[in-house]
Amino acid sequence: MTNRQNRPLMMILGMLTLSVLVTGGLAVYLTLVRAQEGNAPAAEQPAAIVQSTDTLTGEQRIAFVSDQEGGVAIYTMEADGSNAQRISDPALNFCAFPAWSPDGQRVAYVGTTGDPFADDEGEAAVWVSATDGSEHVQVSDAESGVIFTQPAWSPDGARLAFVSWEEAEGDEESHSIIHIVRADSGEVERNLTFPSEIHQLAWSPTKDELLVVSGDPDARTYVHLMSTDSAEITELFRGAMMADWSPDGESIVVGDYTSQDVLVIELEDDQDLTPRPIAQMTMQPLEIAWSPDGARVAVATAGHYRQGYATIIKIVTVETGEIATLAEGHGWVGWPRWSSDGQRLTFTWGHLSRSPGMPRADLWLYDVASGQTEQLTAGEGFEGMGVWSP
Repeated sequence: MTNRQNRPLMMILGMLTLSVLVTGGLAVYLTLVRAQEGNAPAAEQPAAIVQSTDTLTGEQRIAFVSDQEGGVAIYTMEADGSNAQRISDPALNFCAFPAWSPDGQRVAYVGTTGDPFADDEGEAAVWVSATDGSEHVQVSDAESGVIFTQPAWSPDGARLAFVSWEEAEGDEESHSIIHIVRADSGEVERNLTFPSEIHQLAWSPTKDELLVVSGDPDARTYVHLMSTDSAEITELFRGAMMADWSPDGESIVVGDYTSQDVLVIELEDDQDLTPRPIAQMTMQPLEIAWSPDGARVAVATAGHYRQGYATIIKIVTVETGEIATLAEGHGWVGWPRWSSDGQRLTFTWGHLSRSPGMPRADLWLYDVASGQTEQLTAGEGFEGMGVWSP
């Protein structure tokens, strides 16, 4: 694995420790490095969490990442934390970024036989596995140079988009390539060139458009739309670490890292794409997730070094701008992901790590109706990056 392919993963782990799980964000990554060099306080259970004594139940499953059985693999489990099953290819040593297919029958992810923390020669690839672990298909070729970002499914589940990086050669500058392939075979449909390093990729829920968050060498971040047909690129916003689609695909939500505002960008043809503020955070919004019912936005914010990374997850009501604090405390809290009905939210909470490797973390679940939160995993290593089945 090249340094360029490996660097996004290291930055991801850095932002995990700062309540966000998406590649990019050099400023955030450098903040983590300073904490590792200093004496950051030990983590504790987030203060705002009130753990339920009842078990929350449901038919949906959660795909997540765990290192409990050797290596770092993809698992699925019931919504109450039971019946965990390893589904990723057992030949892979490190897997991350699970993404469910729209029909709930497959999970895509990025995996490698190498060790990203040792910077060895293992090449990352995009894989698709059946949810019972019975079938594994590599859908990226060995020459793609895949980087660790979450694969994006097309709305019909027929295609996957993922990212690779091309170093400068001759007169050609370094750039990203978005590969669009058949999800069942890896057959390439299109390769789209993007001029900068991509940190997040998300397919529109209704159209052949991609939401692209990228960064430049000066740690500036950009949010774009890109057509999968024409490859036309439209800049939407500057200064957001992440973005997310509305359920109807007509709007984008972003968190402004400078003003600390949460903003909605309407994408109708007659609009000028001016962001509309709906709430303001007390710290920089990093990771952001719009609920499938359209009613709420979950926001993970960065902490402060002198406060021992007091990270927070807040829930914003889109219509009113009302803000509720779901979890806050030392350590890090991040990777908020909604269930398909918008009534439950998983997130990852963990400890700061000063050594190479996956930080200690567990999955938690919040129920909107009851306001109760429960811990789903309780291992000694990393269990997180949870995503709900459709």
